[in-house]
Amino acid sequence: MADPGQDFQLTDVIHREGLPRRRLIFAGISDKKCFLHYEMGGRGHSYYVVVFESGPSEATFIWGGTLLKPAATFPELQSNHYVATSLSDGNLAF
Repeated sequence: MADPGQDFQLTDVIHREGLPRRRLIFAGISDKKCFLHYEMGGRGHSYYVVVFESGPSEATFIWGGTLLKPAATFPELQSNHYVATSLSDGNLAF
């Protein structure tokens, strides 16, 4: 996964070998949870959020979903209608 703002494979056309297909938008961590908000290139360039429960030695996947557009901030990500309805049990309540 490329760091925010770094080059990544945006389309199916390979311009430079070795570029990752995903690029981090932003991430966060609390005592019990962590999340990644990222974009993935390819034929259908898209945006994702995945949430994990974090423990001392491992992370367990809780939820993941596709977004229509990237969020600019964590509050914007939390208020996204799709994310909010899919996480009605508060998985994005950090």
